[in-house]
Order: sequence, then C-alpha cells, then structure tokens
Amino acid sequence: MARSFKRTPWSGDAKGPDKKKYASRRVRAKIKDWDSLPQGGQYKQLYESYDICDYGSRETWHEYWRRTVAAWHKWGYLYYDYPDKEREYWNWYKYYKRK
Repeated sequence: MARSFKRTPWSGDAKGPDKKKYASRRVRAKIKDWDSLPQGGQYKQLYESYDICDYGSRETWHEYWRRTVAAWHKWGYLYYDYPDKEREYWNWYKYYKRK
C-alpha cells in the first residue's frame, strides 16, 4: 500500500450521511405544503449546499505554530505549559496533511 499525503494542507468538515439527513430535515421544515415537496435534487433550489459542510481552513505548519504560540501567550500560560513543537507538529500533520 502506498503512503500518501495531501499536497495542500487543508482541514475541514467531513461530508457524510448525517449532515445530508439534517439538511433534508431543514428543507422539509421550511415547506408548509407537503404537496410541493421537491423530488430528487430539486431541494437544492430551497437550501444552500454550503450549509451542509461549511468549515474548512488551509494552514501551513509555520502559520499553525505561530497561531498556537500566540494562543498560549494570550490565555494558555495560565492553564498549561508552553506547547511542545514536536507534538504540535504531529497534531498539525494529523489534521492537515494525512488523508
């Protein structure tokens, strides 16, 4: 099996059947007349598709590290030790580079 990774560091919501069910429930809740319930893919006219999966971010390792250190300086020094660079790198790698 080949070992692969994402070429662009990106992390976000995962698509799945639970979010699609939630979206269709919201569409049905908006419709007052059951006879006008859309068939097939017609619900897309009533519901914005970006509401299903609306979170995503691209962040390089250096941006992630700067943000982590800034967060520690802002409020973390009261609660936990200075972030370990190696552990934080593996956290970044897990969310942004692994497939």
